[in-house]
Amino acid sequence: MKITGISTQIPRLVAYNHDIDWIPPSLRQRLIEVIGIDKRHIASAHHKLSDFAVMAAEDVLSGSGVNRQDVGIILLITQTGDQQVPNTVIDVQTKLGLTNDTLSLELNMGCSGFVHGLHIMERLLSRDSRNHGLLICGDLSSRLIHDKDSGTVPLFSDGVSATLVTKQHNVEWDFKIGNNGSNREAISMRPIDNSVRAFEGSGYLKLDGHQILNFGLKSVVPGIQLFQNEASTSIDYYFFHQASKIINDSIRNKLNIPSDKCPMTLDRFGNMSSATIPITMSTISCLQEKENRIMLCGFGTGLSWGTAVVNLPSIDYFSICEI
Repeated sequence: MKITGISTQIPRLVAYNHDIDWIPPSLRQRLIEVIGIDKRHIASAHHKLSDFAVMAAEDVLSGSGVNRQDVGIILLITQTGDQQVPNTVIDVQTKLGLTNDTLSLELNMGCSGFVHGLHIMERLLSRDSRNHGLLICGDLSSRLIHDKDSGTVPLFSDGVSATLVTKQHNVEWDFKIGNNGSNREAISMRPIDNSVRAFEGSGYLKLDGHQILNFGLKSVVPGIQLFQNEASTSIDYYFFHQASKIINDSIRNKLNIPSDKCPMTLDRFGNMSSATIPITMSTISCLQEKENRIMLCGFGTGLSWGTAVVNLPSIDYFSICEI
C-alpha cells in the first residue's frame, strides 16, 4: 500500500495566543515558548466537520487523477462528527458520489488516529476488489474546549486531512500499535450527566499535560526504540504527532534524533489532532521527489499510540488549503 496523495483543509480564520487577554502577558509569552504555538486555525460557526472532509477528499481525488468509482473504502477518524446519529462518514460518502457498496467506516480516535487508520486501511484494502481507499482524519477541536481553559485553548487548531492510499504489493508497512486505558483521564471529555446525550454546558475536553509528557517518554519512546533497534537502514524522516514543543522535543532528544529529520509544524498549524502527521508530511517536498524511509508516530487520547515504518514511494500530490 502506498500513499498517493494528501490534501488538508484548514480554516481561514486565525487566532493568536499572544492576543489571549485573560492570560497575563508574561505567562502568555512563556506559554507560547513552551508549547511552540502562537497561531491557531479556528473553524467558523457555519462550518461542519463534513464540510472539511468532503473538500479534502474532493481535492485529493482530483489532484491525484483517481476515478472515485475505483475507491472501495472510506475511513473517517474524528471525535467531532456532525452529529451522534447517524455517523458522519455516510454523509461524506454520499456527497463524494462514491458507490453505495463503498465500505464506509467511522472511528472515534484522536491524535494516534492517522497511524491506526493506515493500519486498518492496509488490512482492508488488501481484501477489496478496488485499488484505492480514503483515510480522512481530523477534528474541529475548538468546539470541545472551554474558552477560558489555558490548558487546551492555546494548543488546538481545527482541520481535516484526506489521504488517498493505493494498493502496491511491493510496499511493506511495519506497524506497532498500543493502547492503555489506565490513564484515560489524561485526555477526556464526558457528558455533564454521564449519559450518552450530547455534550453541553460544562462538558469540555480536559487535558493533563504532565501525564501526556510522561506517557510520551514511558510508552511512546520505547516503541520507537524497538523500531530503531530493528532497522537495517536509517530513517530519512520521522513524522511525529504535533502535540506540543515541550513534548515533541523531549521525545526527540530522548531518541537522539536530529531536528532536521523530525519536522515540526506547530508554529504554523498548532495541534490539529489526527491531522497533524499528514499535514506535516505535506510540507516536505522531498517526499514527492523520491522514495524515502520514514517513521510515523501518533499518540494521545486513550491513551493510545501507533508507530509505523515504511519505504514510501514518492507521493504524487500534496495540498494545504484554507477555507
